[in-house]
Amino acid sequence: MRKTRKSSDRQKEIFQFIKAFLLEKGYPPSVREIGEAVGLKSSSTVHGYLSRLEANGMIKRDPTKPRAIDILDERPWRQNVPVPMLMGIHKGAALFSERNIRDVYSFPQDMLGTHKKTYLLHMPDDGLQQAGIAEGDVLFITPQEFANDFDLVVAETEGRTLVRYFRQDEDGTYLQSTAETADSTEPCKNAVTIVARVISVYHRI
Repeated sequence: MRKTRKSSDRQKEIFQFIKAFLLEKGYPPSVREIGEAVGLKSSSTVHGYLSRLEANGMIKRDPTKPRAIDILDERPWRQNVPVPMLMGIHKGAALFSERNIRDVYSFPQDMLGTHKKTYLLHMPDDGLQQAGIAEGDVLFITPQEFANDFDLVVAETEGRTLVRYFRQDEDGTYLQSTAETADSTEPCKNAVTIVARVISVYHRI
C-alpha cells in the first residue's frame, strides 16, 4: 500500500508540473524536463507515469510528437492543442514533413479557430516590411491550396517559396508585399501554387 500511495503522489506531482509549465511557457514540457523537475533520471520511468496519467484520463499525448501533451481536466487550458514549429520554408509537401518540424508548442483551440491543421513558421525574409511584418515574426499557417484576393499566403512560383499577399486580375496573378491594389508588384511570370494561408501573425518585440 505504501508503494501505491507513493506512486500516486508522484503522478500528481508530474501532473501539477505539466499544468504549471503549460501556463508559464504556453507549450508542454519534454520528458527530460519532467524528469528533472520531479527527480526521475530514467526517461522510461517518466514515460510510465505519463502512460498512467493518460490511462486515467488526465492527459492526452500524441506519440508521433515529442512535446504533445494536453491536459484533460476541467480547466480553461484543457482545450490546448499541439502546434508544430517548422524549421524553415521548403517547396511543396516538404514544408509540412516530419523532417521539417523543429519543435511542438501548445495553444488554446479558440485562438486557432476551426482550422484542422495549424503550423508555426518564422517569416523567412523582409519582403513584408511595408505591411508591418518583419523577418523572424512568427506566422500561424494552415495548409490550403486556394486563396482569395489579399489573403496572406505561402506560395510557390519561379522556383521560389514566398510569403506574400495574393491577388489576381485580368493581367495575371500577383504575390505582393502589401494588401493594396496599387502595389507596384509585377504579375508573376510563371504559375503560382498556393501551399498555405497565414491565419495570424505574432510580432516579435
